[in-house]
Amino acid sequence: MRMHRLLWVLPAALLLAQGPPSDPPMAPKHDELKQAIGLTDDQVQKLMDLRHQERDALRSVHQQMRDKGKTLHAALDSSSPDPAALGTLLLEMKSLRGQVRETNDNYRQQALGLLNAEQKAKLKQLEDAAKLAPAIHQGVGLNLLAPPGGSRGFGWGGFGHGPDEMFGEGPGPGGGPGGGPGMRMGRRPGRRL
Repeated sequence: MRMHRLLWVLPAALLLAQGPPSDPPMAPKHDELKQAIGLTDDQVQKLMDLRHQERDALRSVHQQMRDKGKTLHAALDSSSPDPAALGTLLLEMKSLRGQVRETNDNYRQQALGLLNAEQKAKLKQLEDAAKLAPAIHQGVGLNLLAPPGGSRGFGWGGFGHGPDEMFGEGPGPGGGPGGGPGMRMGRRPGRRL
């Protein structure tokens, strides 16, 4: 009888362990950017290809940065860290960050080369508008501006629709859908944290 149950439970357990079937990752959409600066589908594809090339070009540099970071942490955690070795690691990490910056700049210039003059002018307008994002966010936080996307309340995520939301019981950053964990501003008596 025990063996019979095991034969039924084992395949079910194996199926559950596999988890749900995964869908192939969807390509990101760039509809808003396409509309804002007039990109064609061909340009978007070329820009995405450039990003993939950039990522591949930086893969080894990022791995080196991770390895050096681990080595640095291990050296700092040792009982007697060698100051010269720590300094060398820090300088090597600074050099790697410079390589990342240089590679980013190179690929950005290639990407900009795919745009025509009109698109570059519209991109400059977007860049100028992006500089206003902190002021806009602060204006939303002080309820001087309506948040983008039409959400209400404090912040961009709908935080603060009422007293419960301020304390992590509702939607937005103060609590996920259904009152999940999130940033909490304080504790109210009788409320679970």
